[in-house]
Amino acid sequence: MELLKHLAVIILNIDLWSATSKLSAEDLALNGIDPNKLPPEQLASLGSIRLLGRDALRDLENLKRKAERLCQASGTRFLGGYAIPRDKAAEVVAELEAIKQQFHDKKREFLAGFDAATETWVAKNPPQWAQIIRNAAKSREARAAEILSFNFAAVAVATPEELSDNSGLVEETQGLLGSLYHEVRQSARTTYEQSFVGRREANRKILRPLMQIRDKLSGLCFVAPQEIGEAIGVIDEVLAKLPPSGPIAGADLDMLAGLVGRRLAHIGQVSMTLPLEEQGEEDSPDDQPIDPGAPLPAPSEACFAPLSFDF
Repeated sequence: MELLKHLAVIILNIDLWSATSKLSAEDLALNGIDPNKLPPEQLASLGSIRLLGRDALRDLENLKRKAERLCQASGTRFLGGYAIPRDKAAEVVAELEAIKQQFHDKKREFLAGFDAATETWVAKNPPQWAQIIRNAAKSREARAAEILSFNFAAVAVATPEELSDNSGLVEETQGLLGSLYHEVRQSARTTYEQSFVGRREANRKILRPLMQIRDKLSGLCFVAPQEIGEAIGVIDEVLAKLPPSGPIAGADLDMLAGLVGRRLAHIGQVSMTLPLEEQGEEDSPDDQPIDPGAPLPAPSEACFAPLSFDF
């Protein structure tokens, strides 16, 4: 299928340890709680006990999120991974390799400080639970070393020659545009709420999330060249009207807020090229699927126009 020729799919395989252990009746008995007075198993379960403080694994959790953000910035979710433009795949893979090394370094640090982290957690909890925490943590240390892992793979996707029909892949590919627009809407709404609401003036750092959205759209422009190219053109038109330096305020900030909070926050649901007040329900369709077998239309010039902004 035509679209798939332009994509690499990056699959992340990152596992974190929960730092918990199942709480047993014996654990409760050691603390003077009669297990015979517990409700039957079909009614309630004992749950789990936390063995380390939440900050003990924070660095590893942050690295997992960093890898996900990296893939999300260049691509969109697809087949359990991220569809990345092929011309960006090498760059993304190189950055993932660096994050993978950081993860392994932090894993070694975590395991080397496991006993100290356990004692820190013991000190923060009632003393009658100390031995239970120590025993459970010690028994789970080796398991934690097994579970904590970071890997990824970049693959090309195609229908095997021996399959005459691959309707599932067709359906997944048809959802690429909707997935891309959904992620852009989420990013735009978060940006609007965090960076625009209640502000009368902003420095030029406020443009960074918008430039990230533009880069994401530009990289995946081949998914729907004309439509995405028009959206990029609207972004560029607004950016071109901003002063070249200094704070952004007044009508300029209102214009930028309208782009982020009204247009991009509803991309795929309203036209990017018409004023919102001119649009009726007929102009606000759900995300439209694409035909992955059709030849790609000629891309808009905006798809290939790089843009740099000094902020």
